[in-house]
Amino acid sequence: DIAAKVIKRYYRGFSLGQFILILDALILAVSAVAYRFEEESSVLLAMYSATALFVSAKVIDLVLEGFDYCKTALIISDNSEAIAPEILQGMGRGVTALKGRGLYTGTDKEVLLCVLLRQEVATLKDLVRRIDPRAFVIVLEAREVLGEGFERYEIKDA
Repeated sequence: DIAAKVIKRYYRGFSLGQFILILDALILAVSAVAYRFEEESSVLLAMYSATALFVSAKVIDLVLEGFDYCKTALIISDNSEAIAPEILQGMGRGVTALKGRGLYTGTDKEVLLCVLLRQEVATLKDLVRRIDPRAFVIVLEAREVLGEGFERYEIKDA
């Protein structure tokens, strides 16, 4: 755990739970090879251990990062002009229009970007489906959202 914390200082792309998982997985792989001739099946024990490692890494991330993560929706539709106001007024959420181009069709489209609470995802999907049943909606997990309507930026004195 200490090694994972030290490594995380230099590589910020992974969470602490992911670093612990990687280091423990390396130890597990070495152990499985070292004890492969024991009476108990080292492969079976390694599988049980890997499952426990994965669960513990997820729990560590949940405890450190919290349970209040948000969702990010990307909406690609020919009716983005009708969808955006519904999200703005109907749901009270901000929407950003990004310029996009479908490489398969070669057509320019607006891609709507919206960050919302987990419990608002179903409302958003229903809203989009009602306006444009052919819309392409991608919902992603957003671990940390700072700004209006979410967690405020921490302002440090100079």
